[in-house]
Amino acid sequence: MANTKKPTGNNATATPETISEQLNYLTTKLTQLSALMEHTYGGSSEAFSGMGDALRDRYLWHCADVVRDCHQAAEDIHTQHLAESMAARKNGGAA
Repeated sequence: MANTKKPTGNNATATPETISEQLNYLTTKLTQLSALMEHTYGGSSEAFSGMGDALRDRYLWHCADVVRDCHQAAEDIHTQHLAESMAARKNGGAA
């Protein structure tokens, strides 16, 4: 897999090379999203609720960007897994 820039999200980074790296990237993004969303409800929601409309909108846009990054990472993992499985089959090995 080429080491290219991802076009999505506010924090687009170099594409991880291995499935393990891709899973670490996805886990990191999901942890970020979880932390961001924790402040939008329950006892932590006062600061979020007190934000002005424009700031709250930017906050949620950032959350949506992280979701897009997670979706792209999941697609990358799937694509890499399929490529590795096909290569293993061609070489007579198990996937």
